[in-house]
Order: sequence, then C-alpha cells, then structure tokens
Amino acid sequence: MGEIGDTPERGDLPAGVTQLVMETYARHLGRRPSAARTYANDELVMCVLRDKLSPAEKSQLVEGHASSVNQARLGVQGAMREELVAGVERLTGRKVVELITAHDLDPGSAFETFVCDARELFFLNGFLEDPVPLGEAEPQSA
Repeated sequence: MGEIGDTPERGDLPAGVTQLVMETYARHLGRRPSAARTYANDELVMCVLRDKLSPAEKSQLVEGHASSVNQARLGVQGAMREELVAGVERLTGRKVVELITAHDLDPGSAFETFVCDARELFFLNGFLEDPVPLGEAEPQSA
C-alpha cells in the first residue's frame, strides 16, 4: 500500500481500501471475509464484504442466536472504526465525516460506507469561496 501519507493512483484506490478493510477485519475478527470489492466516487467509498461470518457465528445463527451475533459484530465494529476511518482518510487524502456500517447475517455480507467531506469538492470546483471547517458552517435556509 505504500508509506503513510502516500495516496494511491486513482485506479488503485478501490484495491487499497479493499486491502485495508480485509486486513482490519482479519486482525479484529480472526479471519478475512472470503471476498470484498470497493466502489468509490467523489463523495462515497463503499466496501462490500462477502462471507464474513466465522464458523462459530454460523453455528450460532443455525441455533437461532442472530441477535447475539449481531451484538458481537457491533462491538467489534466500534473497535475497528477509528482504524478504518484513519486508513481511508490516508488513502483518499480526504476527511471522512461518517462511517456507516451494515451487516446482513444471511448471507453473511457487510457494507462499510465512508462518506467524505463534499465541501472540499465544492471548493475545488469553484462552488464555494472558502471551505468552512466542519461544525462552523451556518445552516442554509431553503
């Protein structure tokens, strides 16, 4: 992936994010999902992971303990959050303002969606005169 602070070429971004997410899942959960693919546009980066459940989690689901599996996953997600956000910010060179995680226990998919600060793009494209720091922007009336 390169050195900290390096950003990948545009075509390498999805592969870099996929690698980051897969390695983070492996470190925190003890195994990698069997497959993953990342999609990126100006504002969103989404990594779709397949077959992410461990054999123990699959057994728990068969026994009817879906809520336990879901709660455990949410706990691990909290531990991974900072690492995932920092990694995507490093890879994209953009501020991540939101990480939305969704888990589908059947068929065992997960979705990590990173929302980047769109104000940076508006500024670079001339739609904003000055990129106001997060939290300092005044609400706009319709």
